[in-house]
Amino acid sequence: MHNIALVYVALYPLLKQCAVDRGYALAIQGSMKRDMDLVAVPWDKDTATPDGLVTAMAEKIGGIANLQHEDKHTNPHGILSYTINFWDNTYIDIIIVQPKQQIHG
Repeated sequence: MHNIALVYVALYPLLKQCAVDRGYALAIQGSMKRDMDLVAVPWDKDTATPDGLVTAMAEKIGGIANLQHEDKHTNPHGILSYTINFWDNTYIDIIIVQPKQQIHG
Protein backbone atom coordinates (compact mmCIF):
# COMPACT_ATOMS: atom_id res chain seq x y z
CA MET A 1 0.00 0.00 0.00
CA HIS A 2 1.36 3.41 -0.94
CA ASN A 3 0.96 6.70 0.88
CA ILE A 4 -1.24 8.74 -1.47
CA ALA A 5 -0.90 11.78 0.82
CA LEU A 6 2.61 12.30 -0.58
CA VAL A 7 1.17 12.62 -4.08
CA TYR A 8 -1.38 15.18 -2.88
CA VAL A 9 1.28 17.20 -1.06
CA ALA A 10 3.40 17.25 -4.22
CA LEU A 11 0.43 18.49 -6.30
CA TYR A 12 -0.63 21.23 -3.89
CA PRO A 13 1.85 23.94 -5.06
CA LEU A 14 0.66 23.49 -8.67
CA LEU A 15 -2.99 23.69 -7.65
CA LYS A 16 -2.38 26.66 -5.37
CA GLN A 17 -0.68 28.60 -8.18
CA CYS A 18 -3.66 27.91 -10.46
CA ALA A 19 -5.95 29.31 -7.77
CA VAL A 20 -3.83 32.39 -7.06
CA ASP A 21 -3.50 33.15 -10.78
CA ARG A 22 -7.31 33.15 -11.00
CA GLY A 23 -8.01 35.27 -7.91
CA TYR A 24 -8.61 32.58 -5.27
CA ALA A 25 -7.00 31.55 -2.00
CA LEU A 26 -6.66 27.77 -1.63
CA ALA A 27 -6.52 25.64 1.53
CA ILE A 28 -6.29 21.93 2.29
CA GLN A 29 -9.01 20.39 4.42
CA GLY A 30 -9.02 16.82 5.70
CA SER A 31 -6.56 13.99 6.24
CA MET A 32 -5.61 13.13 2.61
CA LYS A 33 -5.88 9.41 3.44
CA ARG A 34 -8.34 8.65 0.65
CA ASP A 35 -8.64 11.85 -1.35
CA MET A 36 -7.57 15.48 -1.19
CA ASP A 37 -10.14 17.99 0.01
CA LEU A 38 -9.57 21.61 -0.97
CA VAL A 39 -11.38 24.88 -0.25
CA ALA A 40 -11.11 27.81 -2.68
CA VAL A 41 -12.22 31.29 -1.61
CA PRO A 42 -12.37 34.34 -3.90
CA TRP A 43 -9.64 36.75 -2.89
CA ASP A 44 -9.28 39.33 -5.65
CA LYS A 45 -11.88 41.60 -7.21
CA ASP A 46 -11.52 39.85 -10.57
CA THR A 47 -11.80 36.08 -10.31
CA ALA A 48 -12.29 33.25 -12.72
CA THR A 49 -15.57 31.39 -12.67
CA PRO A 50 -15.60 28.33 -10.43
CA ASP A 51 -15.85 26.12 -13.54
CA GLY A 52 -12.85 27.95 -15.02
CA LEU A 53 -10.80 27.42 -11.86
CA VAL A 54 -11.56 23.70 -11.68
CA THR A 55 -10.87 23.21 -15.39
CA ALA A 56 -7.48 24.94 -15.06
CA MET A 57 -6.56 22.82 -12.04
CA ALA A 58 -7.52 19.60 -13.81
CA GLU A 59 -5.50 20.55 -16.88
CA LYS A 60 -2.47 21.42 -14.73
CA ILE A 61 -2.32 17.94 -13.19
CA GLY A 62 -3.57 15.94 -16.17
CA GLY A 63 -6.92 15.21 -14.57
CA ILE A 64 -10.55 15.33 -15.64
CA ALA A 65 -12.88 17.91 -14.09
CA ASN A 66 -16.49 16.90 -13.51
CA LEU A 67 -18.44 20.02 -14.48
CA GLN A 68 -21.83 18.52 -15.38
CA HIS A 69 -24.69 19.67 -13.22
CA GLU A 70 -25.41 16.14 -12.03
CA ASP A 71 -21.85 15.95 -10.65
CA LYS A 72 -21.80 19.46 -9.21
CA HIS A 73 -23.80 20.14 -6.07
CA THR A 74 -24.70 23.54 -4.63
CA ASN A 75 -25.25 23.91 -0.91
CA PRO A 76 -27.48 26.55 0.74
CA HIS A 77 -24.53 28.94 1.27
CA GLY A 78 -23.58 29.27 -2.40
CA ILE A 79 -20.65 26.86 -2.13
CA LEU A 80 -20.07 24.69 -5.19
CA SER A 81 -18.60 21.20 -4.96
CA TYR A 82 -16.47 19.61 -7.70
CA THR A 83 -14.34 16.52 -8.21
CA ILE A 84 -11.17 16.18 -10.27
CA ASN A 85 -10.28 12.60 -11.20
CA PHE A 86 -6.71 11.65 -12.12
CA TRP A 87 -4.10 8.92 -11.97
CA ASP A 88 -5.56 5.46 -11.31
CA ASN A 89 -8.81 6.36 -9.55
CA THR A 90 -7.28 9.08 -7.38
CA TYR A 91 -9.28 12.24 -6.92
CA ILE A 92 -9.51 15.72 -5.47
CA ASP A 93 -12.70 17.16 -4.01
CA ILE A 94 -12.84 20.93 -4.11
CA ILE A 95 -15.44 23.27 -2.69
CA ILE A 96 -15.53 26.81 -4.00
CA VAL A 97 -17.16 29.83 -2.43
CA GLN A 98 -18.79 31.61 -5.36
CA PRO A 99 -17.54 35.12 -6.10
CA LYS A 100 -20.13 37.69 -5.03
CA GLN A 101 -20.63 39.09 -8.54
CA GLN A 102 -21.35 35.58 -9.84
CA ILE A 103 -23.96 34.88 -7.17
CA HIS A 104 -25.84 38.16 -7.62
CA GLY A 105 -25.20 38.58 -11.32
